[in-house]
Formats: sequence, structure tokens, C-alpha cells
Amino acid sequence: DDKDCDDLFLFGTRETFSFKRYSLEQTHIIHFYWIDSNEELDIKENGLQVFYLPDGVIGSVLDVWDTIHMFTGPKTFQDGIQFMQDHMGVIYKNRTVPNFIPDESEILDGDYIAMFGMGSSYDGFGLSSAIAWGTGGMTSHAALCLRIGGVLHVVESCGFGIIKTPYVQWMKTTSQNNTVLLSVLRLREDLQKKFNTTAAANYFATVEGLPYGNENFIYGWLDTVSGNIPPPASWQDLPVVLALGAHLLPNVTDLFFGAGLNQRLQKNNNNNPTPYTIDEIFALCDKINKTVNEIMTWPELDSYVYTNPKGPRMVCSVFVMRMYKEAGIFSGFPDFETTEFTPKDSYQVSIFSNTWQRPSGCHADAQQGTCQVTGPYWLELPSFNAILPYARMNEKCACMPPDYTRTPKNC
Repeated sequence: DDKDCDDLFLFGTRETFSFKRYSLEQTHIIHFYWIDSNEELDIKENGLQVFYLPDGVIGSVLDVWDTIHMFTGPKTFQDGIQFMQDHMGVIYKNRTVPNFIPDESEILDGDYIAMFGMGSSYDGFGLSSAIAWGTGGMTSHAALCLRIGGVLHVVESCGFGIIKTPYVQWMKTTSQNNTVLLSVLRLREDLQKKFNTTAAANYFATVEGLPYGNENFIYGWLDTVSGNIPPPASWQDLPVVLALGAHLLPNVTDLFFGAGLNQRLQKNNNNNPTPYTIDEIFALCDKINKTVNEIMTWPELDSYVYTNPKGPRMVCSVFVMRMYKEAGIFSGFPDFETTEFTPKDSYQVSIFSNTWQRPSGCHADAQQGTCQVTGPYWLELPSFNAILPYARMNEKCACMPPDYTRTPKNC
């Protein structure tokens, strides 16, 4: 027998967790102490969650180390390429044509910037690949071109919050080390004519300086209980992840999970002004006979107002779609929540042109309808510009690897 062989398990409920390592094949007894009434109810209703870590103690530590390296290590670029190939089947095609910056005269207000960050200068491959793996999209960031006070800017929601940067400065900074795949997209001609620059600039002024949408980062992505979390993760992980987070990283857990859950539960509990803790959220879920997984799939509403500071929260793609909405291009379309749009959703919606007069530096090998500006590989956007807007768009979409097909139709 292999003396180094062992099995590592995580046993957990929504209130407690325990790692157990077993090296011998025999019957093992696990004792849990100080189980309160809430935890007893959880076990009776949902059972004890058991997670097997197949790589054992040492292997699991190395897995965590490899994951951290995707975000900060010296092999971030190579590791990211391998991750996209192994987990999403993405094979990047080399792009050897020169990078360029379109002249300001070739850029219109409302032009969409689609990006995938492969280096530490913007997003980083770790975050970019995590967004792609979760949503099935080929971009990790979206931004918008807009003239404010007669000056062309790139406006965006990013790690620095909702900001504007002069166009040329932004382009030079973003593309300086050639690790960003960046393409410009153009609105369809009829919608371009509807784009109200003044209205867009006025709305931007009301949200400039607000934080990035950490509070609802996951909620535009999680539409179904079991159809949005790709393996090896699973929907069963969520309650235990919340329990772990509440104990080990309470502030982070409240930011990424608690704030959004509070929006949903307060709205359905007479708008209780005091935020619920994670433990209180579990108790309230029991009271209304819902699981926390079900609550998380309730649509994120554009009307939600978060605190500290007070205002909406928007991730990059939501911000772009909200700017389009405020600029009037969706007038006449069925109503939907822009906060339900991931980066993938925002380039798949059918509002763009496939036949626009692209800037002179664009290469013919770029995907139809796109003008790739920078990057060592071609940025390909599956189902680009393919889905007509419809009421309550993207609220109930399952989307899983390997093909990440949206189901059902008009979900």
C-alpha cells in the first residue's frame, strides 16, 4: 500500500465546518458538538454537506498555491492560457498585425470597448479567466467611448470605481505591454442615431466616483440554482462557502454576498433598515421557506440602492448597458434589468453593426463587426450581436461548460 495515500474531506453545514483527513480504510465516526437549533434544522432539511478533496492535503495546498499564482505569480500569462484551454476549450489564434490606436475622429459616442486582460496591467489573467470560466464569455471588461464637454473619454466601472479617462491616455495605458485583447464595437446605425450624448453625460455625472459593483458582482451571473456554477465547484458549495466566509472573512463575505442578499430579503421583509448578518440571513430563509441558493437567483434590480456610499452598484458590463439605457437606445424595446448583464451578455445582445466603416488601422482578419486594436491573440466573440432584446432578458439563464449554451430560449 502507498503509505502517503490519504483522503481529505470537508464536512459542513451553513453554520459550521470541519476538515478531516483519513489515511486508513476503516469505519470512521465524526463528532459534531454544540449544534444549536438552527443547525439542527439545517441538517434535517438539507443534510450534512460532504466535500471530497481528491488531491489530499499536500495536493490541495498546491492547488491553492497554483490558483494564487494565476493572479500574482510570474507565470500568470502562461497559466492563464493553459486554464482557458483546459477548462473552456479555448485555443487562441496568434495575432501578428501591428497594434494601433484609432484616431479620435474615427470614434463615435457610444462605441463599445470589449476587453480581455491577459497581464497584470489591466484585470490580470487570474481575474479575467475567472470571469470567463464563470460566465462563458470571452471578455472580462467593457467600457464606453463618450465625449464630455467636447473631450473624448473612455468611461467605465473598474477597480477604481466609476471613472472617466481621456481617450488617448486610456488607450496608451491599456495597451502599453500588449497583454490586453481589445476590440471596438459600433452600435447599429439606427441605434447610433438614437444615442443621446447629453443624456449619457448627464447620467454619468450622477454616478461618477461611485464604487465598482462588488456588492452585485455575482448576482447578474447566478440566474439558476444549479445551472451557473461550473465544475469542480457546485451549487451545494454556496451555503458552506458563506459559513466559512462569515467566520474567516466576514467583511469580504458581507460585501460580495451579504449586501445583495440583504437587498432581496429586506425588500421582501417590509424593508427592514438594519442589515442582516449571514447567520440571520440563513434564519430568515428558513422563515420564508427558501434556500439561500434560491434567494441568490432572484433578479438584481436596477432600482436597488446600496450604502456607503449611497447609490447603485454596477460592474463594467452593467455600467455600459445602463449608459445605453440612459442614452435612449433601448426606447421602444421591452424593458429589462441592465444589472442582469454579464460581459458576455452585453456583446451578444443584438444592438451592434456588422457592416460599419471600421477605422483605417483595422485588419481584415478581425471578426466581422469588430475592430481589434491590441493584443497578441485574436479576440473572438461567440454569438456576437446575435440575441434580440426581450422582456426580462438574462434573468433565468442556465449556462454551463463545455459549450455554455444559454437555456432555455429567452431565459
